[in-house]
Amino acid sequence: WFHISGITPAISLSASELSLEAVKKAREKGIAISCDLNFRKKLWKYGKSAPEVMTGLVKYIDIAIGNEEDCQKSLGVKVDVDVESGKLQVNKYKELTDKILKLYPNIKKIAITLRESHSANYNGWSAVL
Repeated sequence: WFHISGITPAISLSASELSLEAVKKAREKGIAISCDLNFRKKLWKYGKSAPEVMTGLVKYIDIAIGNEEDCQKSLGVKVDVDVESGKLQVNKYKELTDKILKLYPNIKKIAITLRESHSANYNGWSAVL
């Protein structure tokens, strides 16, 4: 099993190139690949955008993990969801996963993590697969 985080290719151009090489080699060897999209805006500073890099990596993965913001900002896959409100819009997650699976038929499973903010100290966490 090979797992990669969206943080790794965000660090530098060489890290993004090695990330792509790693997922290609894992695919070539028949190793299952998972990817936590894990978008961090402040890390993408070397000249390439997250979608430029991540869309190339995701073509090789079997399992994608992320929240709706990760999907939007890493893959450019958008649905009408307010990621800032803290309120879950559960009906939109099926639309989101359908769009991703259509773009990336290689993906066998998607785990969308859900966070519902009630206050600064109280959050609800769940996921859909």
